[in-house]
Amino acid sequence: MPAWLNKVINSLPAIPKISGIPLPGISEIRGLVDGRESVRRALRDAQRDRVKIELQVPSSSRKFAIITNIEQVRKDDLAVSQPMIEGESFPLAFGEHFILSFPSPDGYHTGATRCLGRMKVTVDAQEGVDQEFLPTISAYRLALPESLFVDERRGFPRVRLNLGKLVPMQLYSYDSGEEPVVGELFDISMSGARIHARIAPGDVTAGEALFLKGKLPPPVGEIDELVDITRVDLEARGEPYTIGITFRRRIVGLDEVIRVAQGVQAQRDVKRKSA
Repeated sequence: MPAWLNKVINSLPAIPKISGIPLPGISEIRGLVDGRESVRRALRDAQRDRVKIELQVPSSSRKFAIITNIEQVRKDDLAVSQPMIEGESFPLAFGEHFILSFPSPDGYHTGATRCLGRMKVTVDAQEGVDQEFLPTISAYRLALPESLFVDERRGFPRVRLNLGKLVPMQLYSYDSGEEPVVGELFDISMSGARIHARIAPGDVTAGEALFLKGKLPPPVGEIDELVDITRVDLEARGEPYTIGITFRRRIVGLDEVIRVAQGVQAQRDVKRKSA
């Protein structure tokens, strides 16, 4: 790296400590990934699994997620592919700070980072592909987080949205060729939801990864999220199946939807007790 660029980077404000950044949706910290090698290991796992990485501007009130993937993890930084917002490219500014988060089997990993500029990277080799013919892509360099918080995104309990109407949802797979499973949202939390659907046994099984499509109240709106099926239970007396799902990533704005639902429920509880 040129000496002048080192001076510029060193003159930038330090990356904020994670404890000083407002982290949306986190209320219970399960653990801390500390130390550069441990952080690199967690990031390499996310790179290997092609996990979606979410970037948010700490001081922004914007209700959308900047999505990218990790292409390389190096000693002091990581390279991420072109960030996108709702299918559109989103440029990162040199020196801009971000909250970086991604799901893992242990919970959500969240840390603080900073954009260090653009770069070219060669994508990782796949079996049977000659190194000479590997494509080179444009990427952004992000500073390696000093640490990563691990949380379960359980800051809000499951709630019924009580919209006065049913909230239809679809579960589908891009490559199955089968019709989507159509159901209704029963309840939802920051970590997942339950769907009621009339399905034939075996149509949906625990352990599957499917896409959940539907429309939630503002500020969330339309969702089309990859989710994991955690359980499929048949209700008593022939009622619909209850399908439990877990979100792969945090849905931006869902915490606000849940707060509103909790407020509505609290008001109804008060009226019921005073009646």
